[in-house]
Amino acid sequence: MRTREEQIEKIIEVMKDYTLLHTYGDDGHGYPLVDALTPDGKTIDVGQAECGELAAELYDSVIAPYILEAEHRAEQRARAEIGRDSERLDWLESGCCDVRFRSEPIADTGDADVYCDIIQHHMAKPYERTIGSAETIRSAIDAAREVG
Repeated sequence: MRTREEQIEKIIEVMKDYTLLHTYGDDGHGYPLVDALTPDGKTIDVGQAECGELAAELYDSVIAPYILEAEHRAEQRARAEIGRDSERLDWLESGCCDVRFRSEPIADTGDADVYCDIIQHHMAKPYERTIGSAETIRSAIDAAREVG
């Protein structure tokens, strides 16, 4: 991820190149924002400094909070998924289940699909029972949990 300074520099670049929408210079071309931010009688570096101040303010008051919010939501999603995975593992352990992978050929392609089976062990026949099957281990465990 880019640093605060790198992100502000990018905003400044955009602002320097930005031309105001319904404002035109004497030549009929769009009036640059950097010129609008440069007071009469001052040099362009004053307008560029204003762009920098405005970019930093935009970043600190608008962009950074959105980035932090997005990071927080991503962290919450990751923690929730870790929690669900822990529940899946606890369920596997408590149900005396095994996880097996198998491949099934795909017609005449020479390729194969891989599936995950959740096997439960019993004292009576059949001793091993497939109680969940799917293409991913998570999906197979979830399917088995619905059955047993």
